[in-house]
Amino acid sequence: MADRPNIDLKRLAKLLAMSSSTHDGEVVNAIRLADSLLRKSGQTWDDVFHAFNELEAANSYARSLLSELNTARAEIVRLKADQIPRRTQPKLQLDEHQQVAEWALDLYEQRKIFLSSFEEEFLETVSDWEGDLTDKQQAVYERIIEKLRVRYHKIYEG
Repeated sequence: MADRPNIDLKRLAKLLAMSSSTHDGEVVNAIRLADSLLRKSGQTWDDVFHAFNELEAANSYARSLLSELNTARAEIVRLKADQIPRRTQPKLQLDEHQQVAEWALDLYEQRKIFLSSFEEEFLETVSDWEGDLTDKQQAVYERIIEKLRVRYHKIYEG
């Protein structure tokens, strides 16, 4: 069909729609006009139906490929999650702020987690902080660590 002139599909569709008329003469005339339209374009009814069959086969194949793509994407997400290293040391307690901050910063440097610039700077400060955190620091620290727990529960089991 590629070498043949294009057929006016809108006109063909209108003519075929007229075949549902209750007037037999209209139906016969519409079918004759549709047939004439096809012949003038150098095509046959077999060509038209073959094109629709090819289109359906292509759509079916596209749906299959899309399903495979979605399965592959899910597998990539699963594999990436499995690559995130779990801590090999015993569970860190929330009050071990220096070690937890260093652990989070290590994951950030490995691009395994996302931290805002504020969070990164804050955790840098906490990783060097000697003694207890102030109440304000503790609140910010707990908020950041809780965010990491929620987003990255597979890597933080503290």
